[in-house]
Amino acid sequence: MSITRCGWINLKVFLSLVVAVPLLVWHRHFPVTASDTTEPAIVALSISPMNPHYATVRQNGLVEIVDYQTGVVINTYTIPLPFQDVNNLNPTGYNVVDIAYSPLGNPIAVVIADISISGIIYLLDWETGEVRPAYNQTYLRRINDIGWSPDGNRIVLALQDGGADQLILSRIAILNVTTGEMERTLLDAESIDNYAVTVVAWSASNVIGYANRSELILWDATTSMELGSLSASDEIYDAVWDPQANRIATLNEDRTIQVWDVTAIPYALEQSWQMRSDRFRSRGMSWIGENILAVNLWTDVEVWNVTDATLEGVIESDLFVNGLGALPNNEILIAGPQSVTAYQVLSETPSPKTSP
Repeated sequence: MSITRCGWINLKVFLSLVVAVPLLVWHRHFPVTASDTTEPAIVALSISPMNPHYATVRQNGLVEIVDYQTGVVINTYTIPLPFQDVNNLNPTGYNVVDIAYSPLGNPIAVVIADISISGIIYLLDWETGEVRPAYNQTYLRRINDIGWSPDGNRIVLALQDGGADQLILSRIAILNVTTGEMERTLLDAESIDNYAVTVVAWSASNVIGYANRSELILWDATTSMELGSLSASDEIYDAVWDPQANRIATLNEDRTIQVWDVTAIPYALEQSWQMRSDRFRSRGMSWIGENILAVNLWTDVEVWNVTDATLEGVIESDLFVNGLGALPNNEILIAGPQSVTAYQVLSETPSPKTSP
């Protein structure tokens, strides 16, 4: 997923079903550290691929691991932030921007990025509590997006130097987290129009997809060869692989979501539709079965059926959605500024259940 920012108010979510054959959903509330609203906001969410856990990270570097079956907090950890203020509320100059479980379930990558200059990836071993920089020299360029390799040994990075009407240097690079060294650079690019690469995604079949404006390039990490590219309808804001790695979905600047079949060259456009919103930077996109979840603007999650490109439902909130993902049994997990909520598809229309 692309990197997200934060909001500040308690999450109160309600469900709006907007089509003739709606997606039937109910929700329940999972408290995070007893819903302690004195803590800074949650800024990102990641779901464990191995255990019934999810992890959130807050603006002050506090990581909380929660059992999503019971809502019980398993443990908390503090990630060190550069130049932190004395009140421990906000880093000065640096922001926590993302969190991502390794495909092996451990460690967890926590991404910290300066607004214009540099970034750090810390690896958290949630079983021992050990925290270490993923990169031997600690500091990288500004980090816009990351993706884990299937074996958990490498991370692909979308990196940037410069910004705000300056010459921007963009790089797509692979970091070996076992050695702590950069392994390969896939792209080096310059821009004078404020464009920077911001989208990377690593599939379960070991193929990296990365966006350069409206082009999505696919690179085979097994053979170290570029496979080809596809041309989206506009600049690509997000990309996500389906779990079988046969398709990749792109969310584009013109509000279009496109689903591509990448099992054979030339790559085929399987489906395309437009979201309801005005142009926006993505705050998250995820597959759940044959549906795609996509955050619309800041507060809504649209649920789209890939087979026939129909909007099956919209989960609406008056507050920011700072992370989402799919759980087993057709569940959807959504993180707001101070709480996390689960939604589940049911076989019959339920009565809405809203957390306080």
